Amino acid sequence: MNLELLNTAAAVGTFVVIAATAIAAVIQLRHLRASNDLQGLLKVLEMAYQPAIQDAFDFLTHDFPDKMKDEAFRRELEIDPIDSHVHKELIACEYYERLGSYVKNRLIPAELYLDCSSPDLYWDALAPVIATLRKQRGPSAYENFEYLVVLSRRWNEAHPEGNYPKDVPRLPTAS
Repeated sequence: MNLELLNTAAAVGTFVVIAATAIAAVIQLRHLRASNDLQGLLKVLEMAYQPAIQDAFDFLTHDFPDKMKDEAFRRELEIDPIDSHVHKELIACEYYERLGSYVKNRLIPAELYLDCSSPDLYWDALAPVIATLRKQRGPSAYENFEYLVVLSRRWNEAHPEGNYPKDVPRLPTAS
């Protein structure tokens, strides 16, 4: 066997081994990324069940609409520091602000989060609070929450019938 042919065969063999290793590494990185995405999403979804967060959302659902009719309650938003024991709506704002930051910085893929959550449901209720705070703190107050809501509304426009897989039959529902 010719030495040149042997060198060529060795070079080709080395190339094949390196290419196979690179392909395996890319596959492994994809699996690692998916695992990290899942862990991040699970952590975020777990945060929603913390007692303080649950209490804030219960407050938003039950007491907040009546509280916003009270002029004294609304004026308290103009005084720093704001008591988050009274203004529990701020806990919900902070929750969505944190989530928006995670999504904006690609720590959690937006499509994973938005497929199982709708932050825009609370934006309209909280918009007057955010508007008051932005008068004092500027437009950056709760901008990540706003970003998350914009993405959520785009998601809803792109998926008006939900995100159910098109190739999977739907089950009948009781009427």
